[in-house]
Amino acid sequence: MASRSLKPTRSRKGAAGAELFLDKFYRKSVSDVLTLTTTGDADSDLGYIDLTEGDPDIVNKFIPREVWIEAVTAAGTLAASQISLRTAAAGGGSDILTAGANSGLTAAGKVKQLTVTAVTDVVTADRVYIRQTTDSGNAGTVRVHILWMDLSAYE
Repeated sequence: MASRSLKPTRSRKGAAGAELFLDKFYRKSVSDVLTLTTTGDADSDLGYIDLTEGDPDIVNKFIPREVWIEAVTAAGTLAASQISLRTAAAGGGSDILTAGANSGLTAAGKVKQLTVTAVTDVVTADRVYIRQTTDSGNAGTVRVHILWMDLSAYE
């Protein structure tokens, strides 16, 4: 069996400024800075990450490996907010990350690693939607980081 080596990582800007880092087996997606809802607007999409950037050569066949939420700005703790990741807008599609408390996001510059859904479908969607399911008690912004395993690289 032939061995495979990883290609050097390269960076390029995606849709709406999202940055994608690519190599042969892994892809890291980073969202734009997203404003959390504070009262009465929970259970709404904050934004999305475009996985293809409109490039027809990118075949989406991924398994999410790790997810981090980064507090970019915070007027107090953001721990009450809950964020989920879905493969379709408005809470549709498959669940990639089940909403859970963002404990630890107590100030800007804090990062919380979240648990990816234990059993997940292979992600073939062009976009991943970032959905806030519970309001934050305080105003703030976050950035979502996702590390994917690219299954199409094995084909």
